[in-house]
Amino acid sequence: VGSEMCIRDRQRALDTAATVAAHHDVPVMIDERLREIRFGRWEGLTHEEIRRRAPARYAGWMADPGETVPPGGETMDAVMRRVGDLWRELAAQPRDATVALVGHGACLRALLCLALEVPTSAFWRFQLGAASISELYVHAGGAKLVLLNDRHHLNGRGAPPPGAHPF
Repeated sequence: VGSEMCIRDRQRALDTAATVAAHHDVPVMIDERLREIRFGRWEGLTHEEIRRRAPARYAGWMADPGETVPPGGETMDAVMRRVGDLWRELAAQPRDATVALVGHGACLRALLCLALEVPTSAFWRFQLGAASISELYVHAGGAKLVLLNDRHHLNGRGAPPPGAHPF
């Protein structure tokens, strides 16, 4: 890990961050910019429930979340702005700094889109399972994806049930 850890303030994220931070003797800093996207009327629903209730809108959101917004939810532009602020701070860190982020899929996918300079239409191309580890190497010219969705540390625990959607 390194010198600091920024996390989203959900209990699950706090628990994960506290475990990792204690192992590496680094402080945990809560950062609201890592909160999950606000799903509006889709909040608390599974992907399958959303697909059944609003098939066309769901299909549009899955094709490009930058073009389709969950009803009453947060726009991808808003997510990209808040995560973009965080990304710019991270990119400005000294080159020998290591920062661990514990967050939710949407904010971490948004960060990957920004860091790798890909459009939001690539958002769903990043597979990020629960408790997975991904790594970016940040350099003066941008970022390189070193590791994505590594879950070997779970040793078979926490794998999604058969047939579950992979996000």
